[in-house]
Amino acid sequence: MDPILLEHEKSPNPQHLNHCMNILKDWAQYHKTKKTPMSYHDMATGLRASRIAFFQDQARLGLLKLSPHDKRIIKSLAKLHIRTLLEEGFIANNNHGYFQLFGLKHLSAVNNDRKASLVADVKMQRLVGQQFTKRGTHKENSPSYHYFTLSRFKKIGLVDTFPGLGFEEIVRNARKISPDFVFPDGSLAAIGDTCDSVPKPKPHSSYKEINGIACGYYAVRSRAEMLFFTGMAHNATHKHADDLSFTYFCDDEHIFIDSGKYGYQNDKWRDYFTSADAHNTIGILNKCIGPKQVLFKGSLLHEGGRSGRKFFVRGTVQRPKLFDHTRRIDFCPGNELNIQDYLKPYKDFTFTSSLHLADHLTPDKTDNGFKVKLKSGRLICATASNVSNIEIVRGKKEPILGWYSPSYLKMEPISVVRAIVKDSSKPVTWNINLAV
Repeated sequence: MDPILLEHEKSPNPQHLNHCMNILKDWAQYHKTKKTPMSYHDMATGLRASRIAFFQDQARLGLLKLSPHDKRIIKSLAKLHIRTLLEEGFIANNNHGYFQLFGLKHLSAVNNDRKASLVADVKMQRLVGQQFTKRGTHKENSPSYHYFTLSRFKKIGLVDTFPGLGFEEIVRNARKISPDFVFPDGSLAAIGDTCDSVPKPKPHSSYKEINGIACGYYAVRSRAEMLFFTGMAHNATHKHADDLSFTYFCDDEHIFIDSGKYGYQNDKWRDYFTSADAHNTIGILNKCIGPKQVLFKGSLLHEGGRSGRKFFVRGTVQRPKLFDHTRRIDFCPGNELNIQDYLKPYKDFTFTSSLHLADHLTPDKTDNGFKVKLKSGRLICATASNVSNIEIVRGKKEPILGWYSPSYLKMEPISVVRAIVKDSSKPVTWNINLAV
């Protein structure tokens, strides 16, 4: 239906609306006796409610001619969807809830349902309050969904549709911090389910510290270099087990990367791409750590700051019944990147400390580390301490290891360097020289 409505928006034609009305009547006829698992899916119900309200409004304006029979059908559908959207517990506590409440608000306006309108106001105010930090960060653990939510607010008109509820400040703050997640090439920091690009940020004449510690992230960015460190554990929505992971961009190319979103297919590949094994953090050898195996505390970061040209950030993740992990990163742009990991296991585990390299990079193994040459000619050398072994894996299928997802449900092999840690009583370190 939506492609037809988009065409109608470009070139209004009564036949477009009549065709869409036939689709709506077909849905109503089918659902007299049947339904599918998606019939009353939360987001789908909200979207359909908005379309029903649109057709009712077009009929009121005389732009859609309805027979008495069709008027009864659309009136019945409007009542059904208002009733469904008012059911206790039906409104989702994630971004799907926005679509539901927009639909309810639109239907209540067209049908003069004051009660439904007030319920939509109350629930939207609660939802937006739950979904954003005071600083303006969207809490679904993904910059893609931060941008997506703001674009939906703009398209549907959150402030105008729900006036007087104080959304102006929240939207203003969210827009203000949006560039925090953008790398110099315009790509978004690949936290959680993220795989998008946006306009490039304004270039900085020097290194800019981006302090989102209270929201679960910390970054340092210049014209051609960026380090992004994440510790977002607000909830399980769109989350990956990327706690205390980082990504690094230098000389206009991605170096240490996140493995990507992959997609929403429930399969072994989705399990891999959301696991700790697919991120630059600590994992457990031969054991999958998923995104829900964390104590959800909002931000996992404690502190971050700078002294001259040097920056540091520290955070702790607690994985119930597995281990606690505290990580400190010290970063001197263009020179060195040092990582210290302190582990407190609840059981006897062999750990892994992983570093994922961009697909165009092929590392060479050295004593307790590796080296890799960038397109610019820069040589990066890394050495691990207090580890028992170093392994480099690329595109392994059993078990899955060393893969990157460049787009939806697509996979490409990459090199992952893993330090194997058998003795977790001492801190595990990576000393990465960026200026060889």
